Amino acid sequence: MTKSQQQLREDFNQNGFDFLMADLDSALAFAQRALGLNVDPEVKRRNVNNARKAFDTVDRLREKLQLDCGQQSAFYEKRTKLKNALEQLGETN
Repeated sequence: MTKSQQQLREDFNQNGFDFLMADLDSALAFAQRALGLNVDPEVKRRNVNNARKAFDTVDRLREKLQLDCGQQSAFYEKRTKLKNALEQLGETN
């Protein structure tokens, strides 16, 4: 049996959402590491760059997904945490 186009789209959206959330978790870990005390400047720079790259990626990929209200809320809550951490690290927009 083949899946209907609707089921394929739902699977795509769910898998995409799961990926976005995992990527945001990773980015938050990088940002938190960069915010840590006594972090080597080179390590801090790499962690900030990795967090920023993930932030930009999830924003770009988010546009391709149709998320339900609960997913949107969870996504934007975590994205806001990452954005705030990046701002603390001197990153803008």
